[in-house]
Amino acid sequence: MKRTARTVSLVWLFAFALVLLVSPLQVLASDEYTVAVSAQADGNTIQVDGKVMGSDTEAAALEGKFVFALIEKEQKVEKDRADYPVANTDATTSAAHTFENVEPGDYYVKVHFEGTVNQGGDVKIEGDSNVVTVGNSNTGADDTGDITGEGGTGSDNDTTGGNNTIVNDNEVQQKDIHIDAFPLDSEDGVTGTKVNAVLDVMGTQQAGGSGINGDWTITISKKSNGTVVDEKSKSGHEGPSYEDVLNVTEEGQYVVKVTFDGTVDGAATKGEGTKEYSIPEPGEEPVAGDEELKTGYSFENGKHVLTTVMLNAEEAHGNWLIAFVHEDNVDNPTEDQIIWDEKVGHNRVIASYEFDKLKPGHYYGISLFEGEADGEETGLYEEFEFTVAKDGTVKPGPGNGDKGSGKIDPDQAKKQIDDIKGGHMPKTGSDSPLGTYIGLGVLFLGLIILVVWKLCTRMTNN
Repeated sequence: MKRTARTVSLVWLFAFALVLLVSPLQVLASDEYTVAVSAQADGNTIQVDGKVMGSDTEAAALEGKFVFALIEKEQKVEKDRADYPVANTDATTSAAHTFENVEPGDYYVKVHFEGTVNQGGDVKIEGDSNVVTVGNSNTGADDTGDITGEGGTGSDNDTTGGNNTIVNDNEVQQKDIHIDAFPLDSEDGVTGTKVNAVLDVMGTQQAGGSGINGDWTITISKKSNGTVVDEKSKSGHEGPSYEDVLNVTEEGQYVVKVTFDGTVDGAATKGEGTKEYSIPEPGEEPVAGDEELKTGYSFENGKHVLTTVMLNAEEAHGNWLIAFVHEDNVDNPTEDQIIWDEKVGHNRVIASYEFDKLKPGHYYGISLFEGEADGEETGLYEEFEFTVAKDGTVKPGPGNGDKGSGKIDPDQAKKQIDDIKGGHMPKTGSDSPLGTYIGLGVLFLGLIILVVWKLCTRMTNN
């Protein structure tokens, strides 16, 4: 009987472990990610950008490794390879590499990512770039190449063609475009798809919009066969962002592509971004209240950037705030020891905050949102921690995944925001609703195991 009691106890302990593990694994299985790849030849080099994209949720907080493989098109032979580890520090979920001294020919680049996204389970995803040609296959004359636009006739020094100003490819700077897309709902169904595109001009002198001018194009096509459903464009638009409503109303999966061709700070600039987007069937739309916050970290151009994404939400409008303190000041920090920033009346499901270089050490913080998410008033929070190394690189703290996050009363979120701005960090940890529920669940399961153990012991004694 003692062996029977021991066996029953082990079964209950195994069931207890499954309860703790199955729920997060089920969440991971619902996330789908892809790698968007773009490549450009410049002389005997090929410049490549690889970016992880989410179909159902915004991709953030990568940890793992990018692998760039240069493939010769005809023979499909790998010519070169480069690895780029990422340690949860790239809020834009991308990496770039330049292949140098490439022999003339046609190539494409395969980018593979293996690791975790949004601090979830392991993923293995990859994508192929467009085909690029190294070497001048047209004239073989001089190194300046043809710099005339369509219909243009100029000489080597002519930089005009048609109505567009054309510059040498190596003088054009490339920028990412961040995209939000969501259906416009009404009582009669979906009336259109609204797209908001933002050119990544962080760090430029004219990041606020002055001096940024160009032509924007938004194209939405079917994911299954690439058929274009609708396209909108605007010429001579000033500013770093552009939004429009496209006539895409049918349920299904789509790909949104946005391009920019113009100038930033007087420099010729091209931008491009893609995003997978879906209009769900009735009953499949996200349920209000399922939203949660997730924060990622990066170190760019001598500044630290923290980016908070609202998962499981298509649209958000409200007030965002992020705050953190150094480990030396974690107990009762003073007002000047609390590092914080806010976004008031912010109209996106993602908020980025830029800080001057932080001193090395461990930091503890909280992200807050108070406002409307998918049309319903809500309050959200996430506790987090991260470590800054001496060289400025940043990674999540060892207990980051154990921190609390969830939904709170909007008035409570507003009060915590006001408290932080007034110099008082809110108490976290066991005060969070999620932590309380998990603690109660563990206690309840522990009591069940104790009762079963006592019953089995009693049967043994009898």
